[in-house]
Amino acid sequence: MISSYYFIKEIKNIWRYFVAYMFNVRITGFKKSIERPRLFIYITFGILSWFFLFQIFHFNSENILYISPYLAHSILIIYFLFYTLSTFLLHFSWSKEFENKFIPKVRRNIIKRDKKDFQLKWRKEEDYHKIYERLYDSTIQFITLIDESDNIDNFDKGRQLFSKVMMEGKLPTKPIFKLNMDNIQTHYFYDQLKMDSTEFTLEKFLKVFKNKNEKASEGSITASYSKSKKNPKEKYSLDKIFKGLNT
Repeated sequence: MISSYYFIKEIKNIWRYFVAYMFNVRITGFKKSIERPRLFIYITFGILSWFFLFQIFHFNSENILYISPYLAHSILIIYFLFYTLSTFLLHFSWSKEFENKFIPKVRRNIIKRDKKDFQLKWRKEEDYHKIYERLYDSTIQFITLIDESDNIDNFDKGRQLFSKVMMEGKLPTKPIFKLNMDNIQTHYFYDQLKMDSTEFTLEKFLKVFKNKNEKASEGSITASYSKSKKNPKEKYSLDKIFKGLNT
């Protein structure tokens, strides 16, 4: 009953998203950053829970009892413990701790293993190309490439470099882009770019970008954004940068 409850709960959740996706309807409340890890738990430990449950109900102890009754009991206990553990993990996947602690910790370990400094949610290189193009082609040119080799702003070079840094997740030794934004706009753009990426901190963001204020820091940008009671300037243009992109 417990296993069935959690499986039905997940099937209802996935089916709701599947139907909306097939009929090209945008669904709210479905966060891929949580649902994908949860589905991983179901595919691995969910299947294991059913496997151990099957072994418990179909356990043939006659031959083992003939050898040792303690061995038969021990095997049953082990099956039950593994089943309990697997079922608990299904339950755990619906908790806030799974969302706020487990997923970020696993992500950090995977990123660290791959020798990356961060990983964003945007998956395709063309998405980063679009982000850069929209930053560049906005009514206010929001981004320029900091290139000390010449004074000419190279659009193609900047776009390729932007995609490379964001895709590879490696921090440069010094900022390579300048944002034509104030502190509030910078923080707003940072929030949109990082999405749910917990490891892409504002400190790391500022190692790639700097804004109009040469003395801007993580603290000053955060303070300006927190104190502001209004939307950032050119909010519509900033929102358009990420419109229609999928993670």
